[in-house]
Amino acid sequence: MDDLYFYRQLPTTCLRYTGCMLILLSATIAAEDVANESGDGRTETSLSVRIDPDQLTRLKCRIVISGTLMTPSSGGVRHWALDSSADFEFVQRQLSSERVGPLALCAVRQYEKASMTVRVGKDHQTKTALPGNKSLIFVRGDDDGFDVAAAAQPLSRAQFDLLQMPGDPLPCRALMPSRKVSVGEKWNTDAWVLPRIVGLEAVTDQSLSCELQSLVGGIALIHFKGKADGAVLGSASRVELDGVLTLDTDRQMLTALKCQVKEKRTPGPVRPGADASVEITWSQTVAEDVSIPAELQESLFERPLILQTPWSLSLHHSPEWHVFNQTDSVIMLRQIRNGTLVSQCNISAGVVMPSGQHTLDADFRSDVEKAIQPRDGRIIAEDTVRGDDEWRIRHVQASGNVTDVELVWDYYLCTAASGNQFSLLFSHSANDSKPFGDEADRFLSSLTLARRRPVLPFR
Repeated sequence: MDDLYFYRQLPTTCLRYTGCMLILLSATIAAEDVANESGDGRTETSLSVRIDPDQLTRLKCRIVISGTLMTPSSGGVRHWALDSSADFEFVQRQLSSERVGPLALCAVRQYEKASMTVRVGKDHQTKTALPGNKSLIFVRGDDDGFDVAAAAQPLSRAQFDLLQMPGDPLPCRALMPSRKVSVGEKWNTDAWVLPRIVGLEAVTDQSLSCELQSLVGGIALIHFKGKADGAVLGSASRVELDGVLTLDTDRQMLTALKCQVKEKRTPGPVRPGADASVEITWSQTVAEDVSIPAELQESLFERPLILQTPWSLSLHHSPEWHVFNQTDSVIMLRQIRNGTLVSQCNISAGVVMPSGQHTLDADFRSDVEKAIQPRDGRIIAEDTVRGDDEWRIRHVQASGNVTDVELVWDYYLCTAASGNQFSLLFSHSANDSKPFGDEADRFLSSLTLARRRPVLPFR
């Protein structure tokens, strides 16, 4: 396998990847103390953040990632120097919710900028940016992190991952204490806060301590420091973070954040290993004269992601699917659920036939038999699952044992009316047949072939 098999999907996943990153802050100290006097003479204040759906704010965020990536290769683990940066600028309307904890986090964002540049090694650089027709984004918290959806068009996997911003402002308000505190006093947060800030899906051990560092002229500096052991997409991760958050107590609004996050992650089923340092800074100000929706469009969160291949074929899939490797001839996706690898799908272009024709079923079966022969596989079923004016889809199912594990292979030959052919191969263990479910049907029902642009007459 290509030593850089992870590199090709880095621009879309590096933020989520090192998506364990969070907050340290910069702020200017003003003049005098304010608040209430406690019985022992200490100055106490309430550090609360107000959610005002009628108020719009503008956020500017800068993320810089440096370190080393580790990828497996035929000669062992390869190490690659990593240098990445991302910039975000958006107007946000934060919404209130009757839900609690991370599920209460929700907002509407109008992005003016969302871009990332990734440099791996000496000679590899890629860029990813959110296109203008997908700039209106709805955000809500879920059990694993954040669900995001574009108002106009479905997001791609790359765009979905780009918007998983480490140190997102939404969970940062949960760093505030639920009681009045004095300068120098410390407190802990709810267990869900640190994972949301650094992008962990599961946590086995964690600690996060916050302290009111200073309170001058209505500007509070909150220092926080923590660490966690957990996992993301099946990769074990250890994270440390140290940051400062700035709160304007008069307006009850977070105004700035600066944080350093260090992460060590093992290679997983869809992500490389890493030893990385992330610097995150953002600022928030009141926005004027901007119009964005005042509520979430909940139905958009049910819309799948879109995959556009280099061969004019596009299809839809759930966020469980991640690009594992991509070359000129094949795209490999892997399905991850609750951190566990469920299945894999390989997509490639086939032989182009004359319009209205397709590869003979006997020839397709023969190709499958050759593919499974080295694994002592056997064909157990075959049928035509679709035949209409747009697509003919032939299915051959096989099974075999690999290292004492029974695997199921579903081969699909998809022939468009134009004669363009594509191969989709789904593979999973027999024990995962139930969680795999009807994923193949979802892929196949969404197949779309881009129309060729008409040839313009010579002028």
